[in-house]
Amino acid sequence: MKLFLTVFMFSASVSLVEAKPVIEWHFNHFPPAHILEGELKGQGYLDKAIQYFIERLPHYSHELKVKTYPETYEDMKEGKAVCRALLKSEKRQEFAYFSEPLHYLLSNQVILAKSSTKFVSQFVNKEGNLDFSQFSQTENIRIGLINKRVYGVPPIKGLSEYIEAHPEFIFDNEKEAMENFFNGKIDYFVGYPNEVAYHLKVAGLENYFRFFSIQGLRPFMRGYWGCTKTKLGERIIRDINAIIAGDGENYPWMAFYEDWLTEKNIGKVRKFMKIEKLISENNNQLP
Repeated sequence: MKLFLTVFMFSASVSLVEAKPVIEWHFNHFPPAHILEGELKGQGYLDKAIQYFIERLPHYSHELKVKTYPETYEDMKEGKAVCRALLKSEKRQEFAYFSEPLHYLLSNQVILAKSSTKFVSQFVNKEGNLDFSQFSQTENIRIGLINKRVYGVPPIKGLSEYIEAHPEFIFDNEKEAMENFFNGKIDYFVGYPNEVAYHLKVAGLENYFRFFSIQGLRPFMRGYWGCTKTKLGERIIRDINAIIAGDGENYPWMAFYEDWLTEKNIGKVRKFMKIEKLISENNNQLP
């Protein structure tokens, strides 16, 4: 009888361990959010954020899977227990629950060599924002852009006109655009500061360039954890939100993102977060 009870208890404990719900964390190579190759492999700010939350969700089993965004969306629609860092949209809310804001991400900015600062400053207002419409109309201006990228809300004034007039400066991806930036085929580039910082760091050129925010463009976006819209996904989001609420005073995972920003842009992010916190405390919401 004793032996039977021992075996039964052992089997029950094993079953409990096996019964842990499994979360699939999806990502793909998208530096500096996720870095899957090279000397900086695993050092992306979302690579670190995933590990941060995994360590604080021990009551789940965790699997890391390299998947494209369309593959993630398909798995979510099929009801698989998937979580991924996402921007919130009405379409994605049809198949995913979203956490409280995880990251406050800088919108696209104009990147230029520091040696060009004097010329560009004539298009910059007292708040430090560049008038892209006037800037892009300058004679012989060469501004690199990414094909079919959505550059922000509201649309950047003068952007569509520039794209139509200068198809030779529109590139298929950021890597191609940055290569043309480094070899002098374009003089300026519009991109996300953290993504550009990655390419500058890899090239050893991070101290030779600077960034300007674009006038009229909403300066920040909110990033979230999105998890499959099921009962389990809802439970996972509740647990994630508890971590965010508990550690949100300092937002330690934001430090991973700030590693890829200039001091000036870090200041912008922190200022925005303070405003967001004050508004949240008053039960309001930014437009």
